[in-house]
Amino acid sequence: MAIWTTCTGHYAPRHVLLYDDGNLRAEPFGEAMADTDNYSRAVEYSIDETNMQVSQVWEYGRTNDDRLYTDRIGSAFWLPQRGNVLVTFGFVLYENGASPSVLAPNATMVRIKEVTHDANPQVVFDLQVFDPNNTDPDYLGCFVYRSYRIPDLYAHPPAAATDLTIQYNGASPVLQFSGDQTRSYQIEASDDLANWHALGAASPDDASGDFSFVDKRSTGSARQFYRIVTQ
Repeated sequence: MAIWTTCTGHYAPRHVLLYDDGNLRAEPFGEAMADTDNYSRAVEYSIDETNMQVSQVWEYGRTNDDRLYTDRIGSAFWLPQRGNVLVTFGFVLYENGASPSVLAPNATMVRIKEVTHDANPQVVFDLQVFDPNNTDPDYLGCFVYRSYRIPDLYAHPPAAATDLTIQYNGASPVLQFSGDQTRSYQIEASDDLANWHALGAASPDDASGDFSFVDKRSTGSARQFYRIVTQ
């Protein structure tokens, strides 16, 4: 699951990206959906903490290209450098309602997809982990817990954080800055420049290296210092 905050004006809705395996896919006391009809997906919600509302703003997997269903194991990660989403269908039981293997009914398959973060997501990377030529009826196939996209095989010095600004959303300081889109950044705070404590990770605002962080735990003291630690 990935959580990030997008700052717009004086309001900062929190977005949550998660993998929904869709197991049973039924309201409480409702009839469970058959596995052959079911689907798994990556889904994004916007959480309005001010008005106490949650709304779905994006998904991939329900009606896009082939329908994959896993009753367990999967992940969805935001790729800030590209603006895409990496989805791991880690334990595929059914693809479009059919078992991955007609010869091995207990075999599971892995599909790792990178998709665009659009209203109609497009697949830009699709990796299948499975041996379709295995005729052993006891073949169990493959499964993957999660996957990560390596941004670069060759390390490079991180770009310096620049354009740091601090504004207020109510009583909460909002830090915004530019950095290296291939890196992650932790925010630390201090009131004496000697003792520092970690607040959390800055969230990517876009694919160009812009980040933000909302300090909701601000003590409201007369002075507070922040620093950005590159990971």
